Amino acid sequence: MPRRRNYDQRMAAGRCDASVKRTWNMICSGEYPEDMADKYGGYLLNDGEPYSVFSMEKKQTHYLIFFRSETIANCKTLEFVNSTFFRCFGGVGKPKPLSYPRSKLSCVNYSFRMTDELVSYCTTRYLPSNEFSAILYAEYEEKVTDNAREHNCSSFLNMNVWLLLVIVIISLFIIIRLR
Repeated sequence: MPRRRNYDQRMAAGRCDASVKRTWNMICSGEYPEDMADKYGGYLLNDGEPYSVFSMEKKQTHYLIFFRSETIANCKTLEFVNSTFFRCFGGVGKPKPLSYPRSKLSCVNYSFRMTDELVSYCTTRYLPSNEFSAILYAEYEEKVTDNAREHNCSSFLNMNVWLLLVIVIISLFIIIRLR
């Protein structure tokens, strides 16, 4: 089985040569529409998941669709170093390095209807139909909220209370057995 996976990775890399080490400009971002999840199966994405669309700087008909990253939506320009590492230019200042080590990249070297539909969902600008699409599924980003932190702290405290209770019960059991 590892041979097959390595073969698949090499083939994906070969199909995606046009997107590696290129610069991409942000077109728009949005949430994956429910009707598209129904239409295209939704087995890789759930409706409402974030996506961003970029076009290649030198070829406006080449698009990069980046799924599952809200952070990437802050990039005005994205330098695609490889399928797991990017440089995000958000405006003023140094580029922000972004790493998605468990991302999955697929490329389509022909017009892909889903790309055009995603573009039309997130912008009203007229853009040329795609001739190439790089589609990247990032790993899920964790969202840590104050409620999550409070829950983690309360869970930790509850665990300490339970541990103390177990120690007290065992101590009482030992004391009763010794008498």
